[in-house]
Amino acid sequence: SQFLVKMYETATAYDADLVLCQIEHVDCITGEVISGNGFRVNRVPIGRPFAADSLSSPLTDFFEGPQNKLYRRKVVERTGLRFSETRVSNDSYFALCSIIASQQTLAIEDSLVTVRRYANPQSISANRALHTDDMFVTYQDVYNWLCSQGLENRFEKSYLEAWSNAFHYNATYERNERFIKKAARTLAEEEPWSRMNDEELTDAAYLNTGVPMLKRTLTKHLARRGTRELELQRIDNRLSAVREVVRILNGEYGRLLPERASLPKSVLTYLKRSGLRHYAGMLLGQVRERFRTGS
Repeated sequence: SQFLVKMYETATAYDADLVLCQIEHVDCITGEVISGNGFRVNRVPIGRPFAADSLSSPLTDFFEGPQNKLYRRKVVERTGLRFSETRVSNDSYFALCSIIASQQTLAIEDSLVTVRRYANPQSISANRALHTDDMFVTYQDVYNWLCSQGLENRFEKSYLEAWSNAFHYNATYERNERFIKKAARTLAEEEPWSRMNDEELTDAAYLNTGVPMLKRTLTKHLARRGTRELELQRIDNRLSAVREVVRILNGEYGRLLPERASLPKSVLTYLKRSGLRHYAGMLLGQVRERFRTGS
């Protein structure tokens, strides 16, 4: 109820191009509530203006959507930014590019907006699995925009991280052949991926299954019995998608990437140290078995 008032007062007080607040996500399928999801408090200054190039990774430091943001109209008009012509991920292009385009951005720590995900089972978001391949169009548009502004070198590292995060997030949905084929084609033919050697590509796109993200996913969800099977299925989906993308890159594009994504012992050690010793061995065993059999 205070969103517009607080955001507008902050924007005028600091003459900001962009103001953003914290956000609360409610997953209407699992009942999960995630607070403080608007930006990374350990990486984004609070209460003082900043520009994107002062951050280590501006394209991953913020929630990738417009719901928690207030924009200066003149910046939108000057840049001509619009949403993408896609079914899903259509707001990502606008939100990501506007962060780079804004000279004066300001973050406030209040959580002023709640996003309810999957409340309508007929919505596009609830049926995202049908359109996960849209992300490749959106992210290529982002890269093309950076190139048009002469900013591709300055923000390439952040772009690669944002692309990889989106790729792995969308891979957690049920199998989509278009998604897998477009992922492989993008990594093989599109800039900046196409100029990388095998080791660089594996590291930049997390084609070793992105063990750090796997750690976070397991640690966050495995202790809750109600979401355990759902999270295991999402992990399975992601492992399978990464494996298929690697196979296509090797078979059709002559790459020499490792064909088996790894689940190193470090993940098990990490979980045990996080207080999940009771579940860690059993659940990682299930993941290994499903991945090994391809089920």
